[in-house]
Parts: sequence; C-alpha cells; structure tokens
Amino acid sequence: VGLERLGDLRSEFERVCGEGVASPQAGSADPSTLALLDPNDEPDRVLADLARLEPCGEKNPAPRVAIEAELVEAREVKGGHLKLELGLGGTRRMSGFGFGMGARVDRLGRTVVVLGKLRADRWRGGRAVEIKIEQLYGDEPIAAE
Repeated sequence: VGLERLGDLRSEFERVCGEGVASPQAGSADPSTLALLDPNDEPDRVLADLARLEPCGEKNPAPRVAIEAELVEAREVKGGHLKLELGLGGTRRMSGFGFGMGARVDRLGRTVVVLGKLRADRWRGGRAVEIKIEQLYGDEPIAAE
C-alpha cells in the first residue's frame, strides 16, 4: 500500500474506532454478574459452583457476589489493606480482604454489604473461603480506588 492511500486508512481506522466498544469500568456493578449470597449458603459450595463457570474472561466475566453480614472485626493490616471478619449467621464466619482500603476501617457500621469475588484462602494451609472486596457499604459507601 502506497502513501497515497494513508488518508483512506486513517479515515477507516477512525470510523471503526468511533463505533466504540463498550468496556466495563473497574468496580462497575454489572447486575448480570452479581449474585446475592443467601445467609444459608455455604461459601465453599458456592465457590465450587462458581468454578464450574470457568474459564472466565472478557466474554464470560467472573461472577461477583454480594454479602450482607454482621461486621465482627475490621482492622487495617500491613500495606494499608483492610481485613474483615464477617458473621454470616449462627456461628458461620468469612473473612474479607480489601486492597488499599485499610484507612477506611473506622467508617464501617455494625452491618455491611460487601461486593467482590470469592476465592480460596489457603493461608497457612487453611481451607477457608474469603471475599476479595471490590466495593463495601457500611454507614457510608466505600469503594476500592
């Protein structure tokens, strides 16, 4: 292709780019990929069920869950991150981890709603399930930046 066709190439490129491809924004709440975790659900079973949806990617986004829970403990950990202990009803508990959210620990109320992705927590050989926090709502909304 000669330089004389460069203008045509540029015009076609701009036309195609102008049509736009919608890309989800980080932290956006796409309701089609959000599931509410019922208080009676066992997190390890839910995580196993979600693993059946793999492989996840752009055309098959990984499901996110929303959990309404009692805030048992909240603390800022090394690196400015947030570590939560959530009461799911009865004696059942789940931990949560929010990257860079530690400074907001004092803003949380007794009940929180956590949006994020479930993952295996194998710390020190454990077999627990935790939620990687993407958005967190307590007394005032808090979102990951």
